[in-house]
Order: sequence, then C-alpha cells, then structure tokens
Amino acid sequence: MKKLVIFIFILSTAVVYTQNKEVESYKNAMETKEPILKIEALKNFTIEFPNSNYSPRAYFDYCT
Repeated sequence: MKKLVIFIFILSTAVVYTQNKEVESYKNAMETKEPILKIEALKNFTIEFPNSNYSPRAYFDYCT
C-alpha cells in the first residue's frame, strides 16, 4: 500500500511538471515580439507538445 501511494505521488508530480512546462512554453512563444521568431517558437511548441490543448491554437497562430 505504501508503495502504491508513493507511486501515485511521483506520477502526479510528473504530470503537474509537464503541464507547467507546456503552459510556460506556450506563453513564452506567444510573448515573442519578433514575428519570425514567434512563428518558429510556435512551430517548435507544436512539435514538442503535439497532444497539448494549446497545439491547435499554436498551429492556427503560425499558419495565419
């Protein structure tokens, strides 16, 4: 039982860290002022986080 609790704690910590990294990466890409660099940052975001909830928006932002 103790091992299960520790496993769940570690797993949930990893999920939260990944979500924070994803949000931070998207935020940084959107805050980029230089248009060419912003497009590259958004493309990289969609490659790094293809299953993110933000990926469709990032794709839309760099394609339009």
